[in-house]
Amino acid sequence: MKRLSPHQLLSPLSLIVFAALIAGAYAILHAAGWREHVSILSGTLSEAGGSFATQAWQAGLYMVAYFSCVILVPILLLAAAIQMLAIRLRLRR
Repeated sequence: MKRLSPHQLLSPLSLIVFAALIAGAYAILHAAGWREHVSILSGTLSEAGGSFATQAWQAGLYMVAYFSCVILVPILLLAAAIQMLAIRLRLRR
């Protein structure tokens, strides 16, 4: 198995892939209907059914995916764009 160096792990392409994976995970959870389980925060169980513990886990995972998509994805994409710009400027010299 080939090991990734830190330069490959933080390359613009890998940052874009990480952002796509996060956005994909959020899209899957949203399409699965886990958004309605977030109502557990107000103390109400959703009508989808399931135990309190199951709905709490689903709500927690959905919130982590949502906040990752809203906060991390733009940061990763901006970092990739800045790196690509820096690489192009370095190649011109």
